[in-house]
Amino acid sequence: MGCVISTCGTSGLTNIESRGKRGEFSVLKLANKTKEELTPEELSYLDGLLGLLREESMTWDAAAAKRGSAELNSLLAYYDNQVLKGAANQHYFISSDTYVGKECAQIAADWLTLQGDDFHAEVHTVPGLNTNDYFSFKEAMSELAKWCAEFIEPMRADPRYVVAFNLNGGFKSVQGFMQTLGMFYADETFYQFQGTDALLRIPRLPIDINTEVRIEIERHFDAYRKLSIGLPVTSAEVEGIHESMLFTDGKDYTLSAWGEIFWSRFKRMFYEESFKKPPYIDIRIKSSFLKDLKQFEQDKQALYSVNERLDDLARYLLTKVKYNPKRLYVHQIISKFKEAPDCTDEFYAWSHCGAWRVFCIIDKSSYIAELHRLVPHPKG
Repeated sequence: MGCVISTCGTSGLTNIESRGKRGEFSVLKLANKTKEELTPEELSYLDGLLGLLREESMTWDAAAAKRGSAELNSLLAYYDNQVLKGAANQHYFISSDTYVGKECAQIAADWLTLQGDDFHAEVHTVPGLNTNDYFSFKEAMSELAKWCAEFIEPMRADPRYVVAFNLNGGFKSVQGFMQTLGMFYADETFYQFQGTDALLRIPRLPIDINTEVRIEIERHFDAYRKLSIGLPVTSAEVEGIHESMLFTDGKDYTLSAWGEIFWSRFKRMFYEESFKKPPYIDIRIKSSFLKDLKQFEQDKQALYSVNERLDDLARYLLTKVKYNPKRLYVHQIISKFKEAPDCTDEFYAWSHCGAWRVFCIIDKSSYIAELHRLVPHPKG
């Protein structure tokens, strides 16, 4: 039993396009656009190509699939061109957050599921992933590292699973990042030599650098936490952090790809240990909140959830309340809570052992939050 993660590009679509007459549009020029960003004419052009690709893919045998899709080409080579060898595995196709990226990945996944009822294949779209600008790309890579830490790492803990990264398709920059992730989350990474069935297989490095990195993160925990949620840090705060963990333009600092990978790897461990004081000075903690939280000091999942929600709250305040994901959901209190009558807002703490809420006062003119109570979701 195993799991194969495949990066996906638009090779299938460009193959279709290359057989037609070059016109006003091209897949290459439109590859970074979302559906909403496409003009009606551009969308019509892409939908015409996608329709042809879907129709053809429904009739592909293994040989045709290898010709039609770079990611399927290497995946089939991995199975010695016998697709049924992969029937017991889970397959995830990583797509960019673009119209053609999502559609091409879905076509590849759909072809695989057509090979038999035992096949499991689905698309994982990385939010914000495109190559239009560096900072959006970096944020997307952070999300990809988090997904690997939260989803792939538990699989590797199961001795029944073998995890492989198939990096034959997709953006070159994504392939490079995934190769780095593969050093920690994959048992092996593979590519295909162009024009052949030969695979370059890279096994996981037989080294353990986790202890050293964990100690560094623990030593500079507040700085790593602030950097992970986009808070500004000073040069003094990052002093002593290994240069490979940071990226700087000479003025501001962010986590590098390595920094993102290791933070994602160890974040859960640290967040489950204890309640961490928020790194954002405009989040104030009242003693009544800490008293409510004390009953969960042995509940790892509760501690993790609270620490993560306060990271979300920091971003909510930092972005002037624009960032408000479903897992946080800051909203105005409708029915007053008698134990905290002055509170104006509430947000989700967790839902793994009942729906608990944090009651707080948020000043939306100065973007300051004061946490008062942690309570079960009031009924009625």
